[in-house]
Amino acid sequence: MDLGNGCLVEMLPYACATLPEGTILATKTTPTAQDESLGSLFKLADVALSAAESFAALNVATARQAIADGARNTKAVLSVKSAADAAQVQSALTKPSSDSAVQYSQKAYEISSDAAKELAKVFQDQFEQMNRSLRDLAQRTAHVGTTGIPGNMGPFNQVFEAANKAFENINAAVKQATENAQAMTKK
Repeated sequence: MDLGNGCLVEMLPYACATLPEGTILATKTTPTAQDESLGSLFKLADVALSAAESFAALNVATARQAIADGARNTKAVLSVKSAADAAQVQSALTKPSSDSAVQYSQKAYEISSDAAKELAKVFQDQFEQMNRSLRDLAQRTAHVGTTGIPGNMGPFNQVFEAANKAFENINAAVKQATENAQAMTKK
């Protein structure tokens, strides 16, 4: 159904613009773009809150462990009756605290790494959506050039391919760096 300016009812999620010579180009309306942006924003907020919740749980567990270790260490120190016992207790007390620090660091790194992966996925999805929208707009624009003759898509395709390749290279480098860092922390 024609709405009068050449826009069809099927184009309603889009805003219609009439180009010279009566050609129609449909672009996404602001509410649709805002919905997509809000969806991405909520995903980012969810990832951030999940990471904060995980850090809070880690900190509470670490505090509980520190209190339990402190009570155990106090009992051990109070049970010392000789210099030999004191040396033995001192060496026994040092090892658990360093192990706890390493475990805390590994868990904190794991939480950060998982959050970074989730954020990267959200940004990658956003980039892909933007790329699809731009490619679609460029193709529609090229097909309805101001002279009515389909435009040359070669330069647009080259730009999109270069941007995609750069994004893939950055993703590969980040993944490699993450894998290297994980391998180093597990040693």
